[in-house]
Amino acid sequence: MNLKSVSNKHICHLTVLNPAKHSRIFYKAARSQVAEGYQVSIIGQDAAAAAYDLEGVRIHPTGIFSRMHLARWQAAKKIAQMAIATQADIFQIHAPELLPVSREIQAALPAARFVYDMHEDYRLNILHAGYYPRWLRGPLSRKVRKAEMAFAKWGAGVIYAEDCFSGILPFSVADSAIVRNRFLPPAEIVAAPAFGDERLPLLLYSGTIALNWGVMDALALWQALQAKQAVRLCIAGHTHDRELLQQIAAFVQASGYAERFFLAGGAEYLPYSEMVGWIQAADLGLALYQLRGNIRDRIPTKFYEFMAAGKPVVFTENSAWNVLNAELGFGLAVKPKLAEADLAKILARIYAPKQGPFQGRVSRADFAWEPEAGKLLALLGGLKFT
Repeated sequence: MNLKSVSNKHICHLTVLNPAKHSRIFYKAARSQVAEGYQVSIIGQDAAAAAYDLEGVRIHPTGIFSRMHLARWQAAKKIAQMAIATQADIFQIHAPELLPVSREIQAALPAARFVYDMHEDYRLNILHAGYYPRWLRGPLSRKVRKAEMAFAKWGAGVIYAEDCFSGILPFSVADSAIVRNRFLPPAEIVAAPAFGDERLPLLLYSGTIALNWGVMDALALWQALQAKQAVRLCIAGHTHDRELLQQIAAFVQASGYAERFFLAGGAEYLPYSEMVGWIQAADLGLALYQLRGNIRDRIPTKFYEFMAAGKPVVFTENSAWNVLNAELGFGLAVKPKLAEADLAKILARIYAPKQGPFQGRVSRADFAWEPEAGKLLALLGGLKFT
């Protein structure tokens, strides 16, 4: 096996819709690779006019565009050209639509190796995606899986972000790894800004702003609690769905409690340093997911983030999450349709967060990123170069 030394290897991350400073891509993988001695770059969404360096990572901006924008559908070719220009040794691909054009990169850089970082089961995501027309979901989901299977015939490896994804693609055990989205703090954490009456408890919906992720359920809970106890709510995250943001704004305005609500991010990407600041400021995290097929067996990233902050999470009752909660006691499971008893339990959790099993059974080993980084680096370090 002829390996170039780590100090001379260049890893380039490629993504389409994700920001270049994505929590998994930049804050976890890229920073861990830099610490290991790799040269690292990222080609992804960023508003900067030119490439720049951040924490030892070279960021190559593609501009900002939404899921359904024409620029998105034209992005793959542009990213392939930018990737070739980096002359990288390893390409870590974070979007299935880049798998076909990675063949063009390989033709230009035949010594390079390609690894697919599977954040999602994209086939299932598309089937349950409200932002694509129904007639398109089936054909598009099949096209994505076909591209993934084609990559499996020549790619060097696959990284699965969830245990439930393992084995989807026919890579050997040696050429695959499960690298979970556990928590690694950013170098700097930005304190959450004050809003409303700071004496009121703060509920936090964090992450992707989406219907299936339970954003409207979070709003409904916030409104329902007002009759029993005044509480604040922050939605901190990002969405490409402008209509959903309008729906959220209309709900908040109609609630009569607009002064108790704050939107951080929304149509703009929210820096992870600010996201973590909101998590640290919150009294309770909200994970009221709608249990579709693309969500049910996954472990949400926010579970790890709130464990790290020592804050409880209210989550939709789900067998996989119930088992984890029985072991760690990190939060409170509620029915998809909240009852009065659920509201009482939630209020009790807000006002007594240090009581019960939550504080005593979560250890750093349950949420820390470092073991996951070790698996990622082992996979990359084992790649063969001719």
